[in-house]
Amino acid sequence: YRLSVPGLVLTGFPDRTYLKRQLAGQVLGFVDGENRGQCGIEMAENKQLIAKPIRIQARRYGDSRSILESDYTRGVPMRGADVVLTLDETIQWYTERALFDQCRELQAKTGIAIVMEPFKGDILAMANYPPFEASKKGLYGTLQQNEHHSKNHAITDLFEPGSTLKPFIVAAGLDSGVITEESTFNLENGVRYIPGRSKPIKDVHPVKGMANVSEILVHSSNIGVGKIAEVIIGPRPTMPDRKILYDYLRGFGFGGRTGIILPGETPMYFRPANPADWKYTEIMTLAFGTGPIMVSPIGLAQAYCCLANGGIRKQPRIVDGYIGNRDGKFYSDPVASGERVVSQEVADSVRHMLRDVVESENSQAKSEWYDVGGKTGTALKWKVDHYSKDHRLLSFAGVAPIDEPKLVAVVMIDEPTGVKYGNQAAAPVFRRIVEDTLAYLHVRPDRVPEQTPTPALTLPVEEEEPMMARAEPEDPVLPPHQEESTAIPPAPTASEGRGLLSLLDRVAQRLGDEDESPDGRLDR
Repeated sequence: YRLSVPGLVLTGFPDRTYLKRQLAGQVLGFVDGENRGQCGIEMAENKQLIAKPIRIQARRYGDSRSILESDYTRGVPMRGADVVLTLDETIQWYTERALFDQCRELQAKTGIAIVMEPFKGDILAMANYPPFEASKKGLYGTLQQNEHHSKNHAITDLFEPGSTLKPFIVAAGLDSGVITEESTFNLENGVRYIPGRSKPIKDVHPVKGMANVSEILVHSSNIGVGKIAEVIIGPRPTMPDRKILYDYLRGFGFGGRTGIILPGETPMYFRPANPADWKYTEIMTLAFGTGPIMVSPIGLAQAYCCLANGGIRKQPRIVDGYIGNRDGKFYSDPVASGERVVSQEVADSVRHMLRDVVESENSQAKSEWYDVGGKTGTALKWKVDHYSKDHRLLSFAGVAPIDEPKLVAVVMIDEPTGVKYGNQAAAPVFRRIVEDTLAYLHVRPDRVPEQTPTPALTLPVEEEEPMMARAEPEDPVLPPHQEESTAIPPAPTASEGRGLLSLLDRVAQRLGDEDESPDGRLDR
């Protein structure tokens, strides 16, 4: 572009625009000055997204002037393909709203929330606090602060799972046949001494006498799950016995990567990695999620999907497919078949035990509308050479609805102030996400509270055009309560496509409409 000012020339260049600002910011990632993906989906799918320009050959004179000849172009310009995500824009917004509100109220360091469809492994929402807006990258203060905002903690951070691991110890015991639902254990009034450990294992909620398996989960008994692990490995644990427990936990996905396409996933691990090196005391503490195990939020969500879908481990899926850059057709990314970990009966049994956990009197995850199930986690963080009671990671992982699961949600609040337990910090976020999401999906409530007014569903309203849509159901139901809120993403309409969050708005400067491939299919 030439202006009337001598010597001043404007040069146009392509630039990425993020119309939804901070929505799913860490998941989408960002590009550098040359439109190359640097993190998130932008990096994972850079090959599909990037445009291919044409080449122009010209003769150049000594004074740098160029003369174009008749046949000066080489190649066919090709714009990038569209990547369609499994994320649902409205569910993503509901998830971020619930998570951000709680993290701000509790002045938390970090917050994470993941919502998954358990049968296909589709990620419907993945939220991180503090939020990140790609157009403001580099403006969050120091380099460390910028990294903290842009990092996708849902796949990079590892932590001790705490009590959220207990359902999988129970599932391993049931599936291996060493216990049944009617098996009972002496919880020793909440205090148990074991050989090789100076401090006793204690229960936060002591129980006198015997308790069955469901009651062990309801009371979150460290002693109870420790005794279940003890039955699995035997009174004198040998390598084969230890490997039984190890193999079940590996089957649920712990101890490795989930395989999600997003770059930067940190592998979960056991310490020591070889179960032959596990001490007896480490196995006892492993049972209640501390000591020799570290997991990621996405790994925990994947494991809970096993309990929701009937015992099959599914790889988390965030790319639904691609829209061809020549023919405009949608090419679906295949869904992996998965691997069976436990039987359908065991998965259903443990899932219904999780409902008993939530139905207990003090659970903040309990919904007035839907039958849900889940487990809290309270993990003390390791500081230098000891566990700090002042630094906690509080979590809740659960399934909803229980009888016909539609989603799994995992919520984590890192270092909140004023609260000590996952039931206080994470469970209310889970409940809010579940109620909003199931109402949005028009899932019929399991019950309607008596004498409770039912306001209309608050849908997002915004001037910009939405990037997703969902067809109206034939038999809508009344949703649960919705809190008042400030400006939020646009309401979906049925005419806007596949009901999934599109990764990018088109870039104005992308060149051409043709694809070099003869059949128009994408290079997979």
